This record gives sequence, C-alpha cells and structure tokens, in this order.
Amino acid sequence: MKFLLLPLLSILLLTLSCSGNDTEQEPTTLSQTKHFNPPAWIKGKWIFRDSPTGQDFKFTNDDFITENKSFNDMINQSKDKTNVIAIENEYSSNENYKFKITTRSKTSNYYDEQTYSFFKKNDTLMMRVPDMLGLLYYVKVKE
Repeated sequence: MKFLLLPLLSILLLTLSCSGNDTEQEPTTLSQTKHFNPPAWIKGKWIFRDSPTGQDFKFTNDDFITENKSFNDMINQSKDKTNVIAIENEYSSNENYKFKITTRSKTSNYYDEQTYSFFKKNDTLMMRVPDMLGLLYYVKVKE
C-alpha cells in the first residue's frame, strides 16, 4: 500500500502544479479610470497642421477634449446609463502619450475601442499615429 501511495501523490501534485496560467486570461471587466493623466508636454490645445479647421485636441491636467467633447464628462455621465466608457492602457513619457478609450454597452453586445498615440517632435509639434491613416501632425496653439 505504501508503494501505491507515493506514485498517486506524485501524480496529484504534478496535476495541480501544471494547471493553466490564470494571468493570461482576458479580464472580464473594464478597469475604470476616472480621469486622464497627460504628461506636461502635451497639455494645451493642438490643431491639425494641414487644415486649421480640422480636428483639434485639448489636454488639461485631467481631461482629453476633442470636438468640444470632454471625455471626463462622458465617463462620468455613462456610469448610470447603458454604456460604460473607460480609459485603459494609459502610458506617458517625455516623448509619448498613449491611451485607449473603450465603450461597452451594459445591455447589449456593443463594444468599441479607440487608441490614441501621440509623439512629441518638439515643443510645438507632435504627431498622431491613427489606425490606418498614416501620420498626422498637430501644432500647439495659444488659447
């Protein structure tokens, strides 16, 4: 009986120790960040270089504003409605600012995400890398 117990314990330990890696599973909920944390170099208003009437961006201490829409306001308003809007994967450095905005419906399978990547060229020029449009350049303007 002693000889059977040792192999059974070995097999049991091997089975338990070889279970899958739980950290590789996709998260089931979105992490909700309450506001943006942009680096100092990007704070201010930026306009599309090739068209003064094109899309512009404004970064404040804790917000991202585009087309006169405050994403912080949208996040706060979405808490009690049918869509959940969250900021994810925010990364910033002295030359780069990247984040993803996700929208998920509480009542259907609707899910959308948009990633923004900005790279500092100098104090008044940055480039954005949108998904399939190539590089877009933005100029910092005084408000």
